[in-house]
Amino acid sequence: MVQVRAHQPINDDGSINLKAWLAHILSVDPALDHEALREACEFAREAEQQANAAQNLWTEGSSSFRAGLEIAEILADLKLDQDSLVAAVIYRCVREGKVPLALVHQRFGPVVAKLVEGVLRMAAISASMNPRDSLVLGSQAQVENLRKMLVAMVDDVRVALIKLAERTCAIRAVKEA
Repeated sequence: MVQVRAHQPINDDGSINLKAWLAHILSVDPALDHEALREACEFAREAEQQANAAQNLWTEGSSSFRAGLEIAEILADLKLDQDSLVAAVIYRCVREGKVPLALVHQRFGPVVAKLVEGVLRMAAISASMNPRDSLVLGSQAQVENLRKMLVAMVDDVRVALIKLAERTCAIRAVKEA
């Protein structure tokens, strides 16, 4: 069962205790590759630190690194595979423009890059289907047809699960605010 809130152990300085977080994830699914997850986490953390140093902030007060860990934790509880968790950790960094998708492909391979690209594509399409804009799109039936088309376009269920985990994190953040 998915936890109500992600488990992100915090160091005294307010940073994430990555070693403890990884230990928790591996306790949920011992078959996961510790090194691959650690590399993805460090990649995402470095990308965020470089973006912060360059003042390339997507939204004030949010952390793509922490969001990625939270998304990955939800997916780990659902027993998703290694590539899904790596994609979840780095997805927000790509979405926020902190790293290019080509670099993800180079560092983590075509499967992870394809998952990230699928979630990006899904986010772009779903953003264009705002029900409040039904006057622009036409009837509610047209909006529903677009949603069905979106689901049909997702050729890997892991893409939809990553996106749903991200939306879960967003809802939690709004609830806490």
